[in-house]
Amino acid sequence: MVLLIGILKKHKTFVISIITCVFIISISLFLLIFNSKGFKANRELKQISKQLNNINISLSDSIDDLSIDTSKASSNLSDGLTSLRELSSKLIDIDATSVNNSEIKDALSTSVDSTINLYDTSLNLLATPNSVTSNDVLTNFDNLKNECINNYEALSKKNINVRFSNSTLNFFSNYYNYLNTLVKVNRDSQFKTSLEREFIYKIDGFKNDFNYLNEDLTPAINKVKEDNRDLVVIIDDIYKKETLYQDLEDTLSKISIPEGNMDSYEALKEYINSYKPYLVAIKEAVILDKTNGNEEEDISRKYKEASSKRDNVLVAFEAFNKKLNNN
Repeated sequence: MVLLIGILKKHKTFVISIITCVFIISISLFLLIFNSKGFKANRELKQISKQLNNINISLSDSIDDLSIDTSKASSNLSDGLTSLRELSSKLIDIDATSVNNSEIKDALSTSVDSTINLYDTSLNLLATPNSVTSNDVLTNFDNLKNECINNYEALSKKNINVRFSNSTLNFFSNYYNYLNTLVKVNRDSQFKTSLEREFIYKIDGFKNDFNYLNEDLTPAINKVKEDNRDLVVIIDDIYKKETLYQDLEDTLSKISIPEGNMDSYEALKEYINSYKPYLVAIKEAVILDKTNGNEEEDISRKYKEASSKRDNVLVAFEAFNKKLNNN
């Protein structure tokens, strides 16, 4: 040991020179490797993978109990989408010459693209909630999420750590619940809209019938009497109105009433119910006029009663139209 120390002291300058050379060579080799294309590309790829993880983690801020805060989710997805597209551009510029780096680059590019698809679809659905009407939307969303997970797992096999954090998975689970709720709400809305459309369509189909039933028979009766013709033509017309009235009554008793249209339906029933007394009164008046033409006073009274009941019909019909137009 003493001999070694003596030698070192004797050749101190030489030893220091050797150590310095080794240090410089080591540093040079490190810098050479660190700045080599392959090492630089691998470093950039790992940096992008970290950024991808950070973008995904940002979504957890949108969780709201078992659902999501749609405003925050829209903002985070939009910002995330912008960042993901920037990552995609960066990947294109990476010069991955080695086989390993090239494979990582391709796998990472696929992962970023699938994440862009997931974010883009999620953002569009948030922007158009009324379009979420089918379970196909849920299935498509789930498939996009699982595609990302599968692509991330492929990266893990290449020692690139990309994954959805537990908080991010919670966000997607809550987002799925949100979509599921939208499907149910929109289906109910579509069903109600369909019922209402069918109700209005049927009522519109009765317009000609209503006009025929509401017809004032007085001018026709006076014309027949003026021409000395038989009032049987008027009676036949009344029988036709009776048949039509009965058909309408039967049809309306079976019609489906959509939510929010019950007032219109009740007004329609009042109109229908008010029509029968008029029909009975006008028929009695015309039959009396035909069979006992000399009983002017009784006939006149009967016609006045019928006219009064027709006024009630018209009032009920106007009330029905107002209710219908207000819905």
